[in-house]
Amino acid sequence: MNRFCKKLGLFLIIIIFALIAITSIFPYNKHGYIRRQLVKQDMLSRENRQPSIILVGGSNVAFGYNSKIISDSMNMDVINFGLHAGFGLKYIIDVLSLYVKEGDIVILSPEYEHFFNKNAYGEKPLADIFYLTNGKCINTLNKEQLRCIIDNTPAYIRANIESSLVNLVLKNSKNIYQYESFNEYGDVIAHWERETSFSSPIAIQHKRSNVNSDFIEYFISKIRDMKEKGTEIILYPPAIEETGYNNKILDIQFIDSIMNVNKMPFICSPSDVVMPKTLFYDSEYHLNKDGAQRHSEHLVGILKKL
Repeated sequence: MNRFCKKLGLFLIIIIFALIAITSIFPYNKHGYIRRQLVKQDMLSRENRQPSIILVGGSNVAFGYNSKIISDSMNMDVINFGLHAGFGLKYIIDVLSLYVKEGDIVILSPEYEHFFNKNAYGEKPLADIFYLTNGKCINTLNKEQLRCIIDNTPAYIRANIESSLVNLVLKNSKNIYQYESFNEYGDVIAHWERETSFSSPIAIQHKRSNVNSDFIEYFISKIRDMKEKGTEIILYPPAIEETGYNNKILDIQFIDSIMNVNKMPFICSPSDVVMPKTLFYDSEYHLNKDGAQRHSEHLVGILKKL
């Protein structure tokens, strides 16, 4: 048995070194969208950072705001910390909680899907950011997140190899999902002058998804921890297209009720940020320029009343 364990250990060590070698030869795409998370985490973690309005969530937040409108209206720095729901909401709030400080105003707008099934624990983008940050977050990960990273490591390596080969041929890309697609606040803006390519999802008769009660409990505890630091936490529903909202109505109503029960209600009704499809770019959560302006002005109106 000991001999078998030694052989297994040696095999795993060889595999690990092989993975390191491969990722060194084929580094993560320098133009990759996920790489922008490194910039966002640097913005959030600066030691001399002034109290800021921090916009938090997945890509609904990255595509959801014109942060200059918010900054100018509230006379505060704004950091758009949204990027990809595929990180999982647990990773997002774990990183956030490390760096928030007294005086910060956190606008938390998670995609509704995070509270159901295992979505809070991430998908392939979690593996991407794990390797991009050299595994610095490993002590915050639970077994579901570790399993996600392990399962998606082959896809991470394959994507690195493919992007390295593509970049040898294509120097520029018109793809919106690029490192260069953001402004200084962290908003995605590369699509602002492009035509909307969004078609409403098909209307469906929805049944409520499987609730992740363990994560909801964890989520609420993290919010309470951040509030104890003197951080103001505002739970703001994500902007969503009309049909998408109706398709998720049972899930949304459940989340709305559970937050009310725990005395952490949304700052407005989820229906208040339902918008027509003309204000979306390429998905039910991704606003175009006009949508981002309208959404930002709506948030400013709420903040000025507090």
